[in-house]
Amino acid sequence: MPVVVLARLAHDEGQSELAEPAADGGLSLASQLNYLDAIKRVVADHHSVSDGMAALISDCEHRSRHAAWDQLRGLDYEEAATDLRAWLLEKAPIPDRVEVVWFAMWDVTTGFDLRGSTSWSRDPEDWEWWYRDDFEAGSYEPPILIHMHDLARQADEPDAEEPQDEGVFELTDIWLSLGFVSLAAVDALRRLETPSRLGRLAELWAVSGHPDEVYGIILGGLTEAGFESGATT
Repeated sequence: MPVVVLARLAHDEGQSELAEPAADGGLSLASQLNYLDAIKRVVADHHSVSDGMAALISDCEHRSRHAAWDQLRGLDYEEAATDLRAWLLEKAPIPDRVEVVWFAMWDVTTGFDLRGSTSWSRDPEDWEWWYRDDFEAGSYEPPILIHMHDLARQADEPDAEEPQDEGVFELTDIWLSLGFVSLAAVDALRRLETPSRLGRLAELWAVSGHPDEVYGIILGGLTEAGFESGATT
């Protein structure tokens, strides 16, 4: 099962992973969806969290040159992913009635809520289930996301009167954080191997995204045969 962006835009061959900004300096919806598509491809193409983060950081550096990206490269994303997996295991059992869980990023993305729905369309064009989150399993604030934001704040001042468009902080807050959580979630579910590790018999799907928006990333499904993630783009 490929990793799918709920609303996605095709890229021209040879184009950077990250789309050009809108004429007014802000990100257009098309550009935002292209960022999501970039995360989707990295999640599908990279089998380690650290490799995936290195690819995403390189893409961000292409958009906004700054020494802070080298600092962000130096963080231990594998250890952070291990911690996220341990936290996820603490959420077991996840009831069989829950068909999909989603890693719902906070507004300032130093953490996420683990939410879910008993109604799952499996259709990238149908977002109605997104608003029927009738399962909650708590919140998690990974220390690495706090560290990433601290480094990004040192590079930019997000509270400034005119914050930099597509600066280090904006790219970290909106895209790198989602990229890490997506990569770490896939890594955790792949290592769990079967739904029984989460105390359930039925398969479980996983999605990541920003809950106040109408787009996200379908990461794949945890089945008795293993985690069916994005092996192809």
